[in-house]
Amino acid sequence: MTGEAQTVTLITGDRVTVFGDGRVSVVPRKGVTFHSYRTGGHQYVFPSDAVPLLRADRLDQRLFDLTELLAVRAARPSSLPLIVSGATAAPGLSAQRRLPAVRGFAAETPTGSLAARWQATRAKLTAGKIWLDAVREPALDQSVPLIGAPAAWSAGFDGMGVRVAVLDSGIDATHPDLAGKVSARRNFTEGVEDDRDLVGHGTHVAS
Repeated sequence: MTGEAQTVTLITGDRVTVFGDGRVSVVPRKGVTFHSYRTGGHQYVFPSDAVPLLRADRLDQRLFDLTELLAVRAARPSSLPLIVSGATAAPGLSAQRRLPAVRGFAAETPTGSLAARWQATRAKLTAGKIWLDAVREPALDQSVPLIGAPAAWSAGFDGMGVRVAVLDSGIDATHPDLAGKVSARRNFTEGVEDDRDLVGHGTHVAS
């Protein structure tokens, strides 16, 4: 977190300013204390009245991860995207899209209304969990060395002659490495999801 100061709003409605040197400043709230710490390159701020819900696993701790929230703010400067799992309703939140896989829904809440909604959330969130709806990108820096791929490449193994691949996330047959080379395919998750590769992992493995 470098550059000029930036401000994010927590799900509690608290506004936290992050300075370029990593310092943080929180607007005081009566009867509430704030705990801040850094780990793994991420800076967190936890209001004391959110701790019981965190301990009860009702709130995702990324909702208090300033590093994650700054990334979300870049795409959605005036709202907080949320996922409610394990529940069909949550106080003060309206479903924008149902998510049957997690028995819940996606919601997007204006940051200006978070403070007013917080007390209802705090009092009534007795089931399910609220998550930050953040974008995730697969990384290969740890998994590839873990399975010994660099050693296999050094030994000359490059997939030449391999005719069958089992792919976890489908395949993009239009990718330049694969266009015109896929002779057959079979989706063993039919009825659950199609075989389009929406995350890129299966295509990477195949190519």
